[in-house]
Amino acid sequence: MENLLLGLQELADPQVLLFILIGGVVGLLAGAIPGLNDTNILTLFLSFVVFLDPFPAVILMTAVFIACQTAGSIPAILINIPGTPSTAASTLEGYQLTKRGLAGQALGCSFGSSLMGTVLGGVLMYGGALSGICLILALHIALKETVPELMIKVWLPSTGKFVKMLSTSIRPTGIGKNQCFI
Repeated sequence: MENLLLGLQELADPQVLLFILIGGVVGLLAGAIPGLNDTNILTLFLSFVVFLDPFPAVILMTAVFIACQTAGSIPAILINIPGTPSTAASTLEGYQLTKRGLAGQALGCSFGSSLMGTVLGGVLMYGGALSGICLILALHIALKETVPELMIKVWLPSTGKFVKMLSTSIRPTGIGKNQCFI
């Protein structure tokens, strides 16, 4: 509990709040421009962040990333062009709502779900529910070469089912005389 209060006190610093504001505004502007995504902006911000203290730097980069991801749905919903790759699915239903005159409702739903996901993820991660699990996994990864083995152990507990799934999902399709596997 003491660490939580210390973290909240650190977040209340005016400099940190200013970095959150700057990161949010820049992220919203960059995410709303199709083709200019979070990777580009974070790369540009990296040259400025090097000179900051670690905590404000991480807060600034996180604010830029989250705002870019959120704002990517603006062009996806309004003009049917995803602003970021992660908002490609928003073009399917969001643009249809825009054509029916419900653009505000679609944007509100997108922003609301982004807010809920961000808050829930932050609470779970920093609240301790997932951080302990991530810490245990990180401590068990001694070498980079063991990461694929760990992923196989964690994500594929039943190899037989995995092979069966692969064999059913990869099927030959005839294209002339050549066979193409999809």
